[in-house]
Amino acid sequence: MERFASGKAAAQARLAGELRSPVPEQQSILENAGVGIAFVKNRRIARCNQTFAQIFGYSIEELTGSTTNLLHQSQEAFIRLGEQAYSTIAAEGEYAVDARYRRRCGTEFWARSTLTAVDRANLGLGVIWAVHDIDQRKRAEQALAESEDRFHRLTNLSSDWYWEQDENFRFTSLSGGILERDHINLSQAIGKTRWELPLDIDAAELAAHRAQLEAHQPFLEWEYRARYPGQPMRWFSISGEPLFDAQGQFKGYHGTGKEITQRKLEEALQAGQAQVLEMMATGAPLADVLGKLVRVIESQSDGMIGSVLLLGEDGQHVCSGVAPGLPEEYIHALQGAPIGEQAGSCGTAMHRRERVVASDIAHDPLWTGYHEFAAQFGLRACWSTPIVSQQGRVLGTFGMYYRTVRHPTPAEMRLADIAARMAGIAIERKQAEERIGFMAHHDMLTGLPNRALLLDRAAQAIAQAGRQGNCVAVLFIDLDYFKNINDSLGHPVGDQVLRMAAQRLQDCLRKGDSLARLGGDEFVIALPALSDSGIAALVAQKVLDALDMPFAVDAQELHVGCSIGISMFPADGGDVDALMRAADTALYHAKAKGRGNYQFFTASLSAAAQRRLILENQLRQALARGEFSLHFQPQLDIASGRILSAEALLRWQQPERGYISPVEFIPIAEETGLILPIGEWVLREACMQLKRWRDAGHAGMTIAVNLSVRQVLQSGFTDLVARLLHESGLPPSALDLEITESILMQPSEDNLAPLTRLSDMGVQLSVDDFGTGYSSLSYLKRFPIHALKIDQCFVRGIGQDANDMAIIAAIIAMARSLRLKVVAEGVETAGQASFLKENGCQSAQGYYFSKPVSADAFTELLAKSS
Repeated sequence: MERFASGKAAAQARLAGELRSPVPEQQSILENAGVGIAFVKNRRIARCNQTFAQIFGYSIEELTGSTTNLLHQSQEAFIRLGEQAYSTIAAEGEYAVDARYRRRCGTEFWARSTLTAVDRANLGLGVIWAVHDIDQRKRAEQALAESEDRFHRLTNLSSDWYWEQDENFRFTSLSGGILERDHINLSQAIGKTRWELPLDIDAAELAAHRAQLEAHQPFLEWEYRARYPGQPMRWFSISGEPLFDAQGQFKGYHGTGKEITQRKLEEALQAGQAQVLEMMATGAPLADVLGKLVRVIESQSDGMIGSVLLLGEDGQHVCSGVAPGLPEEYIHALQGAPIGEQAGSCGTAMHRRERVVASDIAHDPLWTGYHEFAAQFGLRACWSTPIVSQQGRVLGTFGMYYRTVRHPTPAEMRLADIAARMAGIAIERKQAEERIGFMAHHDMLTGLPNRALLLDRAAQAIAQAGRQGNCVAVLFIDLDYFKNINDSLGHPVGDQVLRMAAQRLQDCLRKGDSLARLGGDEFVIALPALSDSGIAALVAQKVLDALDMPFAVDAQELHVGCSIGISMFPADGGDVDALMRAADTALYHAKAKGRGNYQFFTASLSAAAQRRLILENQLRQALARGEFSLHFQPQLDIASGRILSAEALLRWQQPERGYISPVEFIPIAEETGLILPIGEWVLREACMQLKRWRDAGHAGMTIAVNLSVRQVLQSGFTDLVARLLHESGLPPSALDLEITESILMQPSEDNLAPLTRLSDMGVQLSVDDFGTGYSSLSYLKRFPIHALKIDQCFVRGIGQDANDMAIIAAIIAMARSLRLKVVAEGVETAGQASFLKENGCQSAQGYYFSKPVSADAFTELLAKSS
């Protein structure tokens, strides 16, 4: 053994000597070697080949004898490499390292150095230093590493990752992207195929994907779901292409993947919103719409349980709700619950009109009193967003519950806002539909059913009565004198009276009876399941009594009353339309009998109704056909018998029917509005006739014309009077307009203004039929009245009724004190005229003096009077 060791040492010594003084063969090998070789002793270059010198940019002569420090980056690198190299050579005999060196020109480069001891036991003999220039390879490796680093950092910034599979479709590499950033354990997938992983995907779809891989086909954006430990369900999309070697042999797949959870959630949300909107558009029940909305929102947040609570009409209590993810008793228990502070997240949110978050229900003071209730259903956290209408009214709340203590994320808050906004649209739409439905079947002023709903209910009552063999009554109700209130006090007051009348009518009915407003001042009552007409009569009398009571509106007592027409099934008709027509006909009969009463339909009334319809049609043509004329009744000075004025009275000579009484056609003209053109004709004809009499020498003569309420309230009526006076050439004082007490009983700007303007023009105003109204006499000081006409009902009592005589005396005395003229109507006897004269009545008219006569006959009366 010793001989072997000593022999090796001798050989190494000879090798070192040969390197220092190589023989020609060795010199040839050294010079032609492909690597740089140098013999270094005591860290100086004893000898080197040309390759070594070229690597460092020196000549052999320049390097021979030079210290190797010349070739290192720095003194520190020289020292550090020497320490590492010689300690390793001493232990192992050889040292190899990749290091950076410096060329003669100063540039640095990478080289691989291998240092081998000539004798490990005696390093003083020197080392052989072999150098490989690896700068290009190192630079390429560095560029590749930098590129891979950039790629790695880029994939970490995005959701994309890179994957590779072998020819058996087993994963060999998974790196980058969301997988690493979210600390998903990728090692579990290495060595497995995709179908061996816990993916949430349809088996058929997975089989189709596997077949595509086995066919070595590329694929693009294949989507699947997966749930990783401790994380919610997530969506991913991958793309891949097959790998083949140079010989075309299949080697596997590689590709990229990315997370698409957010996109899929947004797609699901948009699709869900579209479904909810479609349900709204097709009129689905509100509970179904809200239930679908809750499910859509629940799909967006793992573990979330949604609910919608609706606020009642009182604005103080929960009325209903929807929570498909919770037991029914949860919503049932909350119905009627008050809102306010400490009313849970939802009740407090409705009260505050702002979002309320309870991250830990068990310890949240807002849930005081509800802690056990929430624990019963396993609810640990809840945040609630108020549902607000476009007008700012709170409609309810959208609540998001969780079974763990947690805080909401910004995304969940956005979801809550979306849900609350869509719920608000659904609720407001349903409320609008209900309002439209209510408006379609109800009168908006009184809230009563309208004609359409009444007809439906009455038809049902008739059908049931037909099966059960009983009766149905239809009561047609018309408010008496209501038009005077509307015309004189205005529609706001009239509307109040209508609402009050509707309530009084409602109070008169039994359960199951129907009341409707047809429009204007017309109401209809349907009484089902009657044994006979007796109950209908009782209800009608009850209605008369109720509406006869005064209506207190704005510190005024207003009197209305009503007339009622009644029809009975089956006696008066077999369907609703027939009963309505019959009741309407009976109503007109009730009005004709003086109003304030009820009348049952009879067969004779039907003929009367037809006659009235014919009369109305004929009346519409009478003015154009010149069928009207005026008669005049003189008003005389009782003391002298001299004619002072003439009252113009309208007459109608119908070609087919002959003379028609004003009592018959004037009410129709009033109701149809024909009184306006007819009244204008009367005024014009009266003024023209008076002008002819005045031109004939009766200069002090005046004329009286009766006015209806509709004429006084007609827009521009005072201008019409002024124009007619101008056309006829009469002074205003020659015209005496007679108005009834009805227009004076409810003073307002609408009736006071035109009368005042007429008086200011000089037109005389008289109160016709004085003493028959219901109101106080205070209007005499508010209206510009010039004369009172004592109604003939009092005049007829002279000599027979002491009360009538006392009333007449009082009227004359009152008028004298108010400086008003008095005219007595309907004087038919000398005794009546004498009494009036004795009590100071200046003027009178009636059959005792003259009945109404034509213009020509009146001209003769004037001649006799003068």
